[in-house]
Formats: sequence, C-alpha cells, structure tokens
Amino acid sequence: MYKLLWITCALPDKNGKTSGRPKLKGKHYYNSFCHPQLSNTIPVKNANSRFCINLPKIGLVPFVDNRPIPVGFKVKTGTVIYEIVLDYQKN
Repeated sequence: MYKLLWITCALPDKNGKTSGRPKLKGKHYYNSFCHPQLSNTIPVKNANSRFCINLPKIGLVPFVDNRPIPVGFKVKTGTVIYEIVLDYQKN
C-alpha cells in the first residue's frame, strides 16, 4: 500500500507538477473519533453500575450522562474520546 502511495505522489499530473510526500500519522495521533450510528442503541448498566452503550465492533463503552435525554428524542452520533484518568490517594 505504501509503495503505491509513494508511486502516485511521485508521478506528475497533467500539468507536469508532482505532489509532495504524504504526511503519514501514527496510530496514537488521534485521541477521538466520531461514531455516527447511535440511533438504535440503548444505554444499559454494566456490573459496576455505570451507564454503557453497546457500540458495533467495539463493545460496551461507558459514557458520561451530563443531562437526561428527553422523552421522544434519540441520540444520533457520539464521539469516543481516549483519555487517561489518574487517580491517586494522598498520604
């Protein structure tokens, strides 16, 4: 795949200009992504009594319920954010 990518950026276009080298991102570059298929998911409580949503191909993901969802409304999209939470006890 990368070989094809380098070949396509090295070949000139119809005006004779070549595009620059692509900037490839690492796997830890993105901390969040949007999940657009939440219209038919139902919040459930897991064993730790936290609210979770069952996302396709990911599984149960805990979410922060800042305010209740009004009756008759649906959640359409959601953003999954990777955060590191450090908890420590003060001696």
